Amino acid sequence: MSNRNSSDKLLLAIVAGIILLVILAFVVVSRRPEPEFQFKDSPEGIVHDYLLALQLGDYQRAYSFLSAEIVYPADIDEFYDSLRANPWEFTVSDNYSQVVESSEPISDNSVAVVVREIYNSNSLFAGDDYFDTFRMRVEKDGGEWKLVSGERYWSSCWGEENKCENVVPRVRE
Repeated sequence: MSNRNSSDKLLLAIVAGIILLVILAFVVVSRRPEPEFQFKDSPEGIVHDYLLALQLGDYQRAYSFLSAEIVYPADIDEFYDSLRANPWEFTVSDNYSQVVESSEPISDNSVAVVVREIYNSNSLFAGDDYFDTFRMRVEKDGGEWKLVSGERYWSSCWGEENKCENVVPRVRE
């Protein structure tokens, strides 16, 4: 009888430990801070805020970070049409996070901002997380830093006078 009693206590301790770990994991995940806009007029701040605006679906704010020197998209409607026509270029999943890693001056008025994109599998059995880096170019435009190009979260046809060929304007009411 004593042997069974000690094995029951051991099993109870294991179950209690597992429950405690699950509760601790839930608390850690729920206390993770929500990403916030930086509101900085710096190359790093502009890139961070642009990517966060895309992630949150705040396309008006995302568009405001583009340089006025870019011919296309010329307004928020063309910007939205371009996003809608190429969603795979702009969608930011909850499993992805972006961190501004560094900036590399190109000239006095131009900076390449390096962004590390991290994919979190959020699964116990999915394997390791992975990351990649990409660059976005920011230039001084009327005294403010503005985006002029990017390797990701940017359409390759932006800035061309003939617009993007595959963009079909939405019907406006």
